[in-house]
Parts: sequence; C-alpha cells; structure tokens
Amino acid sequence: MTASDQTLVAIALLVVGGTMFATCLPLINRRVPMNRFYGIRVREAFKSKERWLDINAYGGRQFAMWSLPIVITGVLGLLLPTRLVFIYIPIAIGVILLSALIPLIQTMRWIKETKET
Repeated sequence: MTASDQTLVAIALLVVGGTMFATCLPLINRRVPMNRFYGIRVREAFKSKERWLDINAYGGRQFAMWSLPIVITGVLGLLLPTRLVFIYIPIAIGVILLSALIPLIQTMRWIKETKET
C-alpha cells in the first residue's frame, strides 16, 4: 500500500461520512414521508405515519452521530504520515463497520423498546 492508497481511503471516508450525514438530515427533520425506498424501512415503521416519523428521526440522529467518526478518520488519514498506512487502513475499515452497525443496533433496540403492544 502506498501514500496514494491512504489518500484515496481518506477521501472516500470523507465522502462516505459526509453523505451519510447529509442523507440523515431529512430523516431527523421528519421530512421523509412513508415510502419503500428511503429511510428506516422495518415493519414497525409502516404501522402509522407518526411511527414512521419517530423511527426515522431517531435512526437518522443515530446514523448522523456515527457519521462523525468516519469523517474524523478521513481527516486523520490525510494528516498521518504515509509510513502508518498499514495501520490506518484496517482502522478505517473498522470505523466504517462500527459506524454502520452500532447505530443500526441502537435503532433496532429503540424500536423494540418503544413498540406499542
């Protein structure tokens, strides 16, 4: 792996983190109507308009918050010396995986905890 690999990964992380954050904003602001293409699309979300908006606002906040570690990792990748590329890339992959899985788990737990019986 080279310095250009590190730079490409860092830029990709900045793009992914920024896109993740931007796509969460309409969900957080409750501007995404119920649909089958965009948002947290689980069975519970389709129970009512209000439930859809609540789930997507919560999920949007979680995913937006977890986009920050991705962006920070991207910035660090641009600043780190190239000799650390072999350490940086595995860490970057881990950050992406955790930043996707943790908010997903948090959102699914919240949906279960707030589910009306």
